[in-house]
Amino acid sequence: LPFAAPGASEADALIAQGLHEDVCGELSRFRALAVISPMSAAAVADRPDAEIGTALGATHLLRGRLRRAGDALEVAASLIACADARQLWTDRLAAPAEQFFALREGIVARLAATLAAGLEETVLAEARRRPTESLAAYALTLRGLAKLREATLAADEEARSLFTRALELDPTYARAHGGMAMSYFNEWSCAFWARFYENAQLAYAHAHRALGLDDRDAMLHLVIAKVQLFRREFEQASWYLDRALALCPNDADLLVQIANAETFLGRPEAAVAHIAKAMRLNPYHPNIYYIYAAIAHLHAGDIDAALAFGMRNDGLPFVDAPAYLAIACAHAGRMEEGLRALAEYRTAFRERIAFGREPAPGEPARWMLEINPYRRAQDLALLREGFRLLGEPVDAPSPVL
Repeated sequence: LPFAAPGASEADALIAQGLHEDVCGELSRFRALAVISPMSAAAVADRPDAEIGTALGATHLLRGRLRRAGDALEVAASLIACADARQLWTDRLAAPAEQFFALREGIVARLAATLAAGLEETVLAEARRRPTESLAAYALTLRGLAKLREATLAADEEARSLFTRALELDPTYARAHGGMAMSYFNEWSCAFWARFYENAQLAYAHAHRALGLDDRDAMLHLVIAKVQLFRREFEQASWYLDRALALCPNDADLLVQIANAETFLGRPEAAVAHIAKAMRLNPYHPNIYYIYAAIAHLHAGDIDAALAFGMRNDGLPFVDAPAYLAIACAHAGRMEEGLRALAEYRTAFRERIAFGREPAPGEPARWMLEINPYRRAQDLALLREGFRLLGEPVDAPSPVL
């Protein structure tokens, strides 16, 4: 809805109108959201929330207010559920009035990113409380994407069943195809070797099927970029990453995933910038952001920042996350901490990659060096040197799997 500006000057009223149009435009980049046009929203803005929802077919409203507070302009926004008038999210941002135009792009990006993340979490929370049979394709897909973040074989299979159900309801739902691709990609990139080649083909096929249905979904371009990256098709991966970024530059979760790919492509400075922006856009981000930040800073040569971020992450959602922390510790001369993190990595490798088999000496290190698609030799050399400092052999041949 239009940003209210009670008692505002003509200039401030124009700023409020511009903010309304800018936020609508930025939210429309998030393909999971269908955003009512600013003109339609303005036509019903004075009605009660429930009536607005009925008139526009909207499930949620974003109400905003612009006001002067001394020498500053303050923007406040709230997300409201039409069905029961619950306030689900609120945010407040302020900037010196003379700098407001210079900062408006960042303010709009922050509002759009945090609202989109908050709305998705709200829908996901509701979906988790309801049986699968009663959920729409969107809610099923959200549940599936949430399962993928657990990064286990069991979670991938559970996610796949949710995506399958979503596609039964809507065979043309691109994001469900994208989720299916990610589930196969997770197994492929984490080297569940029994289905390695089959999963590579399935990930690629579902991702291209998704893009054929919706070429404007940034997440789908990210999926293709990841598949191409692990195929060592670096130029193609870079093109799809750039396309994802152009389509939705203010999706914090997307930025973090792009940052990780940028690190593999040998552009860690770009990765650091993407992560910093993601953390600004989504200040209440999940813990996983920290390990991506640690990896980016490690390869950018900032060991202190890598350690600071790595120590803040306690989720360690993927197998080799403790190995990166161990390597950062080794390069900083903090061997005791590094050896503890290396032991965590060996345990995770034994459980999730070797499936209970005791790994050969140095096998976890060699797996990490071989599976991660680094473009630059210097990045692999950084990891190898870290393992060497920790006394981990990496030069013996890998066992046959």
